[in-house]
Amino acid sequence: MRNRTLFLVLAACLAAFGQSHQEPLPPGLIEARKSLEQHTVDPPIPAPRPKFDAAQWRRKAEELARLASNLPTDADKVSKGQLPKELPDRLKRIEKLAKELRLDVSR
Repeated sequence: MRNRTLFLVLAACLAAFGQSHQEPLPPGLIEARKSLEQHTVDPPIPAPRPKFDAAQWRRKAEELARLASNLPTDADKVSKGQLPKELPDRLKRIEKLAKELRLDVSR
């Protein structure tokens, strides 16, 4: 019993010594920590969210619908081997409008 108590006391002393023993700090680290503590950093200011313009969104949606309504006739022409001259530009515009509408909704 006495050996066990002595062992526990010795183990507690070694644990306390191990915790209190710190490695020396490199030169200038204490000064750097003090200067960081003196300077406060404000949190970043969030960017203002653009206001949702329902009228503009509706105009874009109507233009998209108008452009998309011509696609079935263009598809018939393409299946016959005819490529309408304005089709690539119209498809790019459809893609751009769809992307803009999707971004407006997700904000």
